[in-house]
Amino acid sequence: MSIYSQTNGFDKIPSESVYVHTNTKLLVTGETLYYNLYNFNTATNTASDISKIAYVMLVSNSKKVVFKHKLKLKKGQANGDFFIPTSIKTGNYKLIAYTKWMHNNTEKPFFDTDIYILNPFLKNEKPSKIKKRVTDSIVLKSKEENFNFIQKTKTRNKVVIHVNEIFKEPIKENFTISIRKTDDVRIIKNKKGKKIVKKDTSFYLPEIRGEIFSGTVISKTNNKAVENIIVALSISNNKIYRNVKTNKKGQFIFSINENYLEGKLIIQILDTNKEEYKIVLDNYIFEYLDELKFSTVYLHPNIKKWLLQKSINHQIESSYIDSKKDSLEQRILSIPFYGSPSFTYNLDDYKRFNSIKETFVEVIQGASIRKRKGKKKIAVFSANSKLNKVMSGLEPLILIDGILVPNQEDFIHYDVHKIKTMQFINEVYFYGHKLYEFVLDVETYKGDYFPHTSSVFSKNIKSMQRHKMYYNPKYSTTNKLNRIPDFRTQLLWHTNLTENTKEIQFYTSDIKGVYEIILEGFTNKKEPIKAIKYLLVE
Repeated sequence: MSIYSQTNGFDKIPSESVYVHTNTKLLVTGETLYYNLYNFNTATNTASDISKIAYVMLVSNSKKVVFKHKLKLKKGQANGDFFIPTSIKTGNYKLIAYTKWMHNNTEKPFFDTDIYILNPFLKNEKPSKIKKRVTDSIVLKSKEENFNFIQKTKTRNKVVIHVNEIFKEPIKENFTISIRKTDDVRIIKNKKGKKIVKKDTSFYLPEIRGEIFSGTVISKTNNKAVENIIVALSISNNKIYRNVKTNKKGQFIFSINENYLEGKLIIQILDTNKEEYKIVLDNYIFEYLDELKFSTVYLHPNIKKWLLQKSINHQIESSYIDSKKDSLEQRILSIPFYGSPSFTYNLDDYKRFNSIKETFVEVIQGASIRKRKGKKKIAVFSANSKLNKVMSGLEPLILIDGILVPNQEDFIHYDVHKIKTMQFINEVYFYGHKLYEFVLDVETYKGDYFPHTSSVFSKNIKSMQRHKMYYNPKYSTTNKLNRIPDFRTQLLWHTNLTENTKEIQFYTSDIKGVYEIILEGFTNKKEPIKAIKYLLVE
């Protein structure tokens, strides 16, 4: 739930709506669900630049979340995929998509669409007998369809399709194309969708700059919120650090726009009386699971042969998955928030000592460990002697594996054999709401540091989905791929077609039949565009 009200001016920001294209509505375990998400500004009907984060999840009829993806939006668009494992049961599922800002909409606070999954491997998952409360049916198509083929080709053959053959008008930015074998079954839907409206008075902040983490600092003695307390955020194994001050209601908010690796979110209190307080993080929960209505799915016995052949094809294809991997886009991590260090020590370049104190004496130049008022403290020297005097009264900023170290003595007594490198900023450093004597950034071998204090909140967080270049073979007379079976039914999935895209190239697989070529997208005014053509592989 948000920590702000609409009186802060957020009511002047236009609302958003999300739409998702998928490669299919019907999948068998072993296949992959591909999706492309569009986020629109409802005031202008154009791509929204309000939210920078979108969320996609698949929900089962038991209201359990099968997967949840975080997506970084670029020009209001993002895409992803999910491999359907054999642990998933046959049934009707919901693909849900939203931005948190959408949850403030009075109507349609999220996007949803039906997805049907068939699992021939689990017990009692065979074609079922009809029941009284059946709503949606999956049956074999009763007759041959008349297709208008754009091309006819052979297996393992290169195909070139000109975009203007599919859609006569020039396409716009970020169109999607899917080339997939048509199924011999069809879905008969016998239910109408339910209109869903906002169910509570909660207000959600727009993630304008990045992903939001918010919460409240509360006194342990009287359970009341505490204002003017500095709170620090770190993400393990990432060079991300923030500190903010709580408002009059004891609330804090962090906005993270950097790319980060999967890790542990750590939030700590920076105060001399920190052990007297606790952190309560706002726990975002999708509040509409109970509103979702699922169909009972009836599998007609006449699909048994089709389903068996489909599952055999996917088992063969899965056997060679290591030779057909997608390419992940390289994740470019943000540079450390402090920029370039003043000096760096890779401890393996020196003789190893048995303590941090000995290491400072024998290895680290420009810094030492001294006693001040009966406590051991680190001193880092600047070339400016006057600055040294100013620095001596401040606390340093010490990080291990990207996580704030609560006090200097915790670091001084840390096991030096776990440390790989030390980086220093040997000057006064101002960041957020604090002035620091210096910065010491430590990297360990295992990345397993965790602060031992009760005034800390932690939870595991997942990183954003990474863009993929999906596998697309290129056959030739000398290609090693010629000896590997190719039972792909999804020949192509491409989400970045633009008006400069004139033609599309791909190779057919070993599976003969009719393939559907679907081009989908939106105009600049949110008008949907969809064109369907067919390809015959003989």
